[in-house]
Amino acid sequence: MLTLATTGDYVLMVLIAAGSGLIGGLAAELLLSRDGRTGAFELPDWSGGLLDFGGFATLIVGAVAGVAILLVLPANTTVVTTTSDGTSTSAASFDLLRLVATTLVAGSAGGSVLTALQARVTAAINEARVEFVRATGEAEVDRVRETAVRQLDAMAEGIGNEPARPARARARGIGTPAGGEPAAEPAVTRTAIEHAAREIDAAASRGQRSIAGAAQRTHRTQEDTP
Repeated sequence: MLTLATTGDYVLMVLIAAGSGLIGGLAAELLLSRDGRTGAFELPDWSGGLLDFGGFATLIVGAVAGVAILLVLPANTTVVTTTSDGTSTSAASFDLLRLVATTLVAGSAGGSVLTALQARVTAAINEARVEFVRATGEAEVDRVRETAVRQLDAMAEGIGNEPARPARARARGIGTPAGGEPAAEPAVTRTAIEHAAREIDAAASRGQRSIAGAAQRTHRTQEDTP
């Protein structure tokens, strides 16, 4: 059992994974059929001005795949250690045989493992990006709604603080529009403001639902994409 309690333990795990992956890459190289023969190791050579690593390329890819598979290899158990002063620490642990076997197979698969892991990492990045856009969009909708409602509240408060027109001014038609109709009462204006505030809330809720629905559709599209 390999317990990951210190930095040295993690370094040891990476070295074991890389070594096992390298051996797996060597196995894959020896299994290649060349002119009906297997078990041969291709030596490096220069070809067209380019350095062909030959069989060493398979070893390098195998080592990288062995380390990369640790991304999806879960720990077997979590070890909790209690010290004399009562504090406890937890550390992940790996079955050494399972670790070696998994990285060995990953190294033999080489490029296929790396391609699958690349797709998985890309999907995770896209999902994080969609979640960020969703959160940003909802926050912006909330900000616009709060600003609009705050402005409407300020208008309603201003209307409530306006002094009532004296009866003599009303009798003389002061404050009456040119058409002769009396000016709208503050109560009517406050009702219109409250109605506008409700409409803003409803529109903001619809916007948030639309953003959430778009995020869900994007998630489903990513899951259906091979």
